[in-house]
Amino acid sequence: MIEVIKSPTPVVEKTQWTAFLAGPMNGAPSWQAQAPKVAEKVGIENLTLLNPRKTERFVTGTYQVNWETFGLRMCDVILFWIPPQAREMKPWRYYAITTRLEMAENLARGHKVIIGIDPETHGEVLWREGDPYFT
Repeated sequence: MIEVIKSPTPVVEKTQWTAFLAGPMNGAPSWQAQAPKVAEKVGIENLTLLNPRKTERFVTGTYQVNWETFGLRMCDVILFWIPPQAREMKPWRYYAITTRLEMAENLARGHKVIIGIDPETHGEVLWREGDPYFT
């Protein structure tokens, strides 16, 4: 059975193999809804997916960060997916900046990480010259 737990639903305990769905949300399409269908299609069973895309609009930033931190630390694997940018970002915001930092942090912590990048996502979106975070 594939179970999906979405923020802000509390993650009480791990009852089966668990994967955290990581990747950009600001400016990105809602790709997380496809994950259970893909898992079933390839024959994966007995999996819990932790989906950080909020189901409620008024979840506080602190609650969301704590939910994600707990989920990232307790899961068996982190699945990063970088879809193409779907919406314009504010001029001061880089697409997938938090995702890049989360990738680095979780790799450094020794977590099991799987990274996928949609072929339509161009490298300059993620690693462009002049980016103050990666110079």
